[in-house]
Amino acid sequence: MNEEKKNNNEEVKKDIAEENLEEMDMEKLYEESFRNLQPGSIVDGTVVKIKSNDVLIDVGYKAEGAVSKKEFDNPNEIEVGDKVRVLLQSVDASEGLISVSKRKADYVEKWENLKEAYNKNDSVDGYIKKRVKGGFIVSLGIPAFLPASHLDLKLVKNLNDYVGKKIKVKILKMNKSRKNIVVSRKEHLKEKKKKQKEKIDNKIYVGAVLKGRVKNLTDFGAFIDLGGVDGLLHINDISWKKVSHPSDILSEGEEVKVKVTYIEEESNKISLSLKELEENPWDKLEKDYSKGDIVEGKVISIVQYGAFVEIIPGVEGLAHISEMTWDQNINHPSEIIEEGEKIDVKILDMDVKNRKISLGIKQVKGDPWEKFVEDYSEGDVIEGEIKNITNFGAFVEVINGVEGLLHISDISWERIDKPEDVLQIGEDVKVKILNINEKERKIALGRKQLLEDPWDEMKDKYKVGDKVEVEVIKTTKNNAIVKMENGVQGFIAISQLDTDRVENVDDVVNVGDKIETKIIKINKKARKVDFSIKALQEEEEEKAIKKVKEEAKSGSKVQLKDKIKKQQEIDEEEKEDKEAVESEKNEEKDKEEEEEKEDKEAAESEENEEKDEEAEEEKEEKKDE
Repeated sequence: MNEEKKNNNEEVKKDIAEENLEEMDMEKLYEESFRNLQPGSIVDGTVVKIKSNDVLIDVGYKAEGAVSKKEFDNPNEIEVGDKVRVLLQSVDASEGLISVSKRKADYVEKWENLKEAYNKNDSVDGYIKKRVKGGFIVSLGIPAFLPASHLDLKLVKNLNDYVGKKIKVKILKMNKSRKNIVVSRKEHLKEKKKKQKEKIDNKIYVGAVLKGRVKNLTDFGAFIDLGGVDGLLHINDISWKKVSHPSDILSEGEEVKVKVTYIEEESNKISLSLKELEENPWDKLEKDYSKGDIVEGKVISIVQYGAFVEIIPGVEGLAHISEMTWDQNINHPSEIIEEGEKIDVKILDMDVKNRKISLGIKQVKGDPWEKFVEDYSEGDVIEGEIKNITNFGAFVEVINGVEGLLHISDISWERIDKPEDVLQIGEDVKVKILNINEKERKIALGRKQLLEDPWDEMKDKYKVGDKVEVEVIKTTKNNAIVKMENGVQGFIAISQLDTDRVENVDDVVNVGDKIETKIIKINKKARKVDFSIKALQEEEEEKAIKKVKEEAKSGSKVQLKDKIKKQQEIDEEEKEDKEAVESEKNEEKDKEEEEEKEDKEAAESEENEEKDEEAEEEKEEKKDE
């Protein structure tokens, strides 16, 4: 019993001794392990507590280290149990306290990572924070300096455009003691360009057909990723058809097969084509169609000067507005056709080399000019509709699609200042065909030729010296233009308005006045007639004098003497008047010659204007074509 008790006591003592030894070993091991934690070393820690301003980090020592929340990038996202690497700043063994820093640990680790990239000549990511003198401050996790001369391969005009952009750079220099890093984007671009060239030389060449993926779409085309190298597929090279926007045919991410058409050696820019992998529709056009063929096409677009019509997929031709209808008064193609409409067209001309084709719509229906020439001759009378009125006349549609010119001089026997004073657009008018110019496809028409010519009556019924009543229809500075009852127009010169001198025509006559005059000149060839109020007054005065003389013969001597004296005075006045009349006649003759010259020049001017306008219209039509 005693022996058993003794054995138990010894076992208890042994257990206590082992426990004490274990505690001593643990403490010794703990202390030994912490001796390895030297100030300046980076250790792993665990977040054990989060306070209002600090975070407690357990690094395996007696006490935790406190780190300010400001040292964390996202302090609100910290959680207990998070692993954190910190730099051991100091150790107070007597107090069992340590000082740690996450920010310094981050700096050291980032520096080491950058140093490794520097030694391997690897590119690193960064972003440009701000402009400074001579360059930029670039954040690599650690601030670095980027000289402006190392921003790009070529000179950059506006450096501020790069602030805030993410870039890749090469590290040129690192100085830890000065905490100085110098980087270059230009060196990174050089290396990238070199690698691209190597890849292009090995795989990409003009004529190569490659698979690629649509990287992104723009208004002018699509960028195709050819496996690390981008090429441009221009909108004009997507399809033989007209493409409004690349998105009409392509989608981002879509896989496509393209042909390399051009490589710019200096910049390594690659041009691609999708349509060249398909049959050229212009080759098909040349093989299957000829000039003069009539084909069905679809109106793709309408412009002011015509319409583009697709006659086979990928081939569009221009139907000029002048080739759409035989009617010359069409203002816009949309008056007769619509986009999307299917129409028959005739191939007027083909230029496969320059990829141009001229089409005609009106030619499909036949030329109405040929029908007109076949059915009508000069001298025929025809009724047509007035389609347009100009300063020099009116255009009359004599048959559908064929118009003739009714010149202002052929509208009426009376003088006309403006065609619209007599005619209206849309009015039906009966005209006589005066001339047909088949070569120039022109028709001269006359309206007055179907009216009674008042000069026929003038030749037979009137002569110089006749008294006639006329109506004033217009006044000018030196003349009054008047019209006889039969419609014949003439002039009263200012010198013929009165026996007294007249300063202003309007002082004697006004438009609308009906006055008695005397015909003093008729020029049947020039179709001109001159009237005079003065001559009529002088004739009446002569009659009065003659009457006085007759009365004097039967009167007394005294009366006779007085009458003779009075007659002498009258004769003297008549002599003076006669001389004045002769002078005025000479003036009038000169004026008539001048007026005849002016009328001739005006007629020639009108004719020249008409020719100039017609030539200008033809020139404009050719220009539009």
